[in-house]
Amino acid sequence: MTWWSWIVIWAVLVLAMLGMYALLGWRLFKKASVILGELSQLGAQVGSIQDNVENLTPEPSDNAILLGYAQMHHRRDAHRRRRAEEKELRREKRLERGKLLITSDYTQRTWPHAR
Repeated sequence: MTWWSWIVIWAVLVLAMLGMYALLGWRLFKKASVILGELSQLGAQVGSIQDNVENLTPEPSDNAILLGYAQMHHRRDAHRRRRAEEKELRREKRLERGKLLITSDYTQRTWPHAR
């Protein structure tokens, strides 16, 4: 091979490398512009949440020592009853899902039978 053929080979390789960098840079630019658009939407959503942050803060709880034993005992019993009801509801839903698994028609592809 002559000396100028090496120059041609290296010139083609360098041009291919620059073309690849241009292609990757263009794809990166397009992805970055999409991300910036999504970030602006996210900023708008965060702004709307920040407007309502005062309404979202929980009220401070009462001091249990100042309320007394009887009232706190009543609150605790109500809390236990509510948790027991929620637990029973979860158990019933679990049993219902189990029954659907046993008795469902596998050809039916609608919710709640399909995955």
